[in-house]
Amino acid sequence: MVAWEDGYPEPWASLTVNLDGKRQKDCAFIDTNGDPDFPVWLIRNGLAIPTGVLQRRWVLRVPEYRFRADRLQELDPNGYASYLASQQSGKSA
Repeated sequence: MVAWEDGYPEPWASLTVNLDGKRQKDCAFIDTNGDPDFPVWLIRNGLAIPTGVLQRRWVLRVPEYRFRADRLQELDPNGYASYLASQQSGKSA
């Protein structure tokens, strides 16, 4: 993720974690290591909801979230179109 607070792009944080297995459409494991309250922000802003699936990454349990397709489309139409194309071709985004 990128922050634009000073008028230019600056790396802020990683949102997702790549773990074993293929995720369902619009689902991803969320990195809560840096900020355990981040999922609350995702829910509060209508971006994603927890699926209840957890997977281990070393000693951490990483939660899976389903992102709202309509919000993703609204926020980044080109990025979401690219994601959908990669899903249809069987490649991960």
